[in-house]
Amino acid sequence: MAIVINSATGEIDLNATTPGTYKVTYTTNGSCPITVDNTITINALDGATFAYSSNSLPQTGTASLTTTPTTSGGVFSAYPSGLSINSSTGEIDLANSTIQSYKIFYETSGAGCPNSSTFDLAVTAAGIANNYSMNFDSASSDYIDFEIIDLGVNCTVSMWFKPTTSSTDYVLLGSSSLGYNYLVRYISPNLWVSAGAGAYLTFSIASNIVVNSWNYLAIEKTTDTVTMYLKNQNGEFSQSFTDGRILNVSWSLDRIGARSVNPASILFNGQIDEVAAWNTALTSTQIQSIYDATSTNLTKDLTTVSGSNLVYWKRMGD
Repeated sequence: MAIVINSATGEIDLNATTPGTYKVTYTTNGSCPITVDNTITINALDGATFAYSSNSLPQTGTASLTTTPTTSGGVFSAYPSGLSINSSTGEIDLANSTIQSYKIFYETSGAGCPNSSTFDLAVTAAGIANNYSMNFDSASSDYIDFEIIDLGVNCTVSMWFKPTTSSTDYVLLGSSSLGYNYLVRYISPNLWVSAGAGAYLTFSIASNIVVNSWNYLAIEKTTDTVTMYLKNQNGEFSQSFTDGRILNVSWSLDRIGARSVNPASILFNGQIDEVAAWNTALTSTQIQSIYDATSTNLTKDLTTVSGSNLVYWKRMGD
């Protein structure tokens, strides 16, 4: 137990002082010093900390506190309006809440030392059925072709993939109009992304790809920067590149699972699901919402990604 006090002014740092009762002594300076004692009690603030299971929850069912304030009897509230929250228990009716981001407040009340705490929570679109994916076995004809899609200079691609072998070289997304006829390629130990004709960018986060498990990949491009997000059971990884070679280069797609050449080459072996593209650069928050809204047999309805412009969505069987 310790009190933090300024010996010259007597000012007490309450944040750094341990709650308790202390005797504070002041002694005058001079030929006839006088000492005066005073007793002071520092009370602990009410326990106001609280939490839910995640900072992003889908618009379905209810959510209860996973961490409860140690001081009960306070009031829960949220800003902006639209969150259906029980002011006494903090339970949230997600199904009847508006999809948006909120700051939730808890304020204690009573005879103790009042305190407050906050928690940031986003209500996201509830998942939709996702029972199927497509399997690729790296056979010469095992890939998907479609009419070329021009994504523009500012764009985002998103997909889930599950490699079933530790292959050292495969293409996830092909493009007949970009350098080396691919948009995204894995060459051990890195992921490569096309930067235009005859050029590519190398991302070192590929070493975090998990074989025989689902990996979520999103790549966001602006006029001079590419940011790659990889999320899986090992965590979340991201890396950005700023490179003049991608300046005003439009990305495009026309194949899944192989390079866009005939005969097809560098084919993928494993499962791919929910391939999507936007002709806008999604934010990291939007990308996180896609990852968070996925659970058993469910995935996010990508048409509900706020502020985006979805131009391609291959559900791979659903």
